[in-house]
Amino acid sequence: MMRLCVLAAIAVSLVAAQTPRSAGCTNATGVNGLFENTTTPCAQQTQCTTAYTTCISQGGNTVNCTLAQGCIAARMACLFAASDNTTGCTGLNQVKLSLLTVASGKATFNNTDAFNSCKATACKWLNSTFSGAGTNCTLDYGKLCGSPIVVVATLLFQGNFTAILADPVKRKAFADAIAKDIAKALGVDVVVIRRMFIAGSRRQATQTLVVEVEVPGVSASNAAFAAAFAALAANPAAFLTSASAVYTSLTGQTLTILKIGTGTSSAAFSKIPVPTTARPATSAPTTARPTTNSNTTARPATHAPGTSGSVMASAIAAIVVAATALLF
Repeated sequence: MMRLCVLAAIAVSLVAAQTPRSAGCTNATGVNGLFENTTTPCAQQTQCTTAYTTCISQGGNTVNCTLAQGCIAARMACLFAASDNTTGCTGLNQVKLSLLTVASGKATFNNTDAFNSCKATACKWLNSTFSGAGTNCTLDYGKLCGSPIVVVATLLFQGNFTAILADPVKRKAFADAIAKDIAKALGVDVVVIRRMFIAGSRRQATQTLVVEVEVPGVSASNAAFAAAFAALAANPAAFLTSASAVYTSLTGQTLTILKIGTGTSSAAFSKIPVPTTARPATSAPTTARPTTNSNTTARPATHAPGTSGSVMASAIAAIVVAATALLF
């Protein structure tokens, strides 16, 4: 099974505009119908469908748009992972080929047939929920069709961060400022702040803050992205001006930006593994969007490559987590 580990950079893509209602869907045919070849589904496709059925049944007969969209988002993530099964999931071959254009740097995810097919099929699925009442649900393709290809990087800051991390409002303000600065520097729409933590003792007068960031939908092999990241890494203080200003307003001190280091993303098709058993939803990372109206959302945690053993054993779990946490 092919695994494309993308070395990289930072930060993101993919937030499609919301459509008021899901009643009018693009026809899931041709290049927009890559998920519609279900005549002879492989085992992983069947597991994705079974997990989805279990997930959506939690709503009973009550219309629950948040549940429906969370279940659909996780089902799509499950199918993206299944598309890497080159020997079994032949019905998803075109999905894989489309994702390879992103992993190779030739395209961004939201300009692929895989993304457009996800939009068409996800809309159709949403319409069919709750005896057709799903047509009253609001669409957000950025959440329904999250990219399975992500790039991550680590930022290091020096200062005093105990009070910021202890206060949810301050923490969000600082995270949003970092996201806004990085998104602007890289020319992307959304930067996901995966986590922020203090390295070493919190009692130290000068602390080192580690910030992990994520970019879905782009590869470090993308020339424009790589060039923008190189410029950011060469002189981060010149770009992280909002973050510095927010830090000063919160602490009265000057922020020291140590460096931005590249990291390794999850395998191209394995951000969400194919699941099989359910467990209660736990917590998920925080997402900061570089806009003034940014929302705090959550994403399922990134998993290591592979679809067997313990990874395969986490199936409905990923869908349940997504249904209850992904959209907030």
